[in-house]
Amino acid sequence: MKNIITNILVELESDIQKLVAAYAAAHEKHSKTPMTQYQLEYTEIMVTYDFIKSVEQYTSKDDVLVSVKSSVSKKGNLEISVRISRDTQEYSLVTEVIYAGGHNIQRLHYRYITHTNLPKTGNKTMADEYAAKIKKMTKIEKLEEEIKINRNWMARYQGTVDKLSALTTPDEIFEYVCAEHPYSYYATENYWDNMREDAQEWYGSQEAFEAKKEEELKKDIASFHHSLKRAKNDVVRIQKDIAKLEAKIAAL
Repeated sequence: MKNIITNILVELESDIQKLVAAYAAAHEKHSKTPMTQYQLEYTEIMVTYDFIKSVEQYTSKDDVLVSVKSSVSKKGNLEISVRISRDTQEYSLVTEVIYAGGHNIQRLHYRYITHTNLPKTGNKTMADEYAAKIKKMTKIEKLEEEIKINRNWMARYQGTVDKLSALTTPDEIFEYVCAEHPYSYYATENYWDNMREDAQEWYGSQEAFEAKKEEELKKDIASFHHSLKRAKNDVVRIQKDIAKLEAKIAAL
């Protein structure tokens, strides 16, 4: 025999979907963005969990569901009326669903105001099951957020790899270095043009000057290739980090 809460939830499936849809509409109105599939699933679980908490504490495993009826209360809220049979006696349980909160979408939520002549049993079997689901989904959400952050970084590093890989000639590399380090006196054509005039004074000869320029260019090229290699390594590292996070999600 199914748990009486399970039977009630079957009868309320369309009402729960309406509550989720109403919350999604409020979310989009406040945040200007629609809810993701994950957010919709999470909201449905939360809506169901809050209902279970408000009702299950009055139920027993031997209860029999007589009827479930949903209607609109005098205040315009969803009202759920349940008739339960226990030990040959019939009981009434009425829950009014109130949309509460403020201007902040994070504070919007449903409250369940329950009135019943059933004695409290303290039962919370299904509530605990749903609490475990929520905890699991919260862990997944955090891991997915980490994955999102890592993918953003990987896109940046991959962009660097693509940009640097397209530069193949010394002139292209020097131009890139000049753009990346505009305040470096070596990274300007003007510096070398000006120094060429004083090559004898500063370097002893024109040949020494050209050798110095070539030496600095080689350093620029080496630094450039180091940056490219580092960006490639960063991409690989983040790919591994993402794989680890995805494995953690799969293990939950």
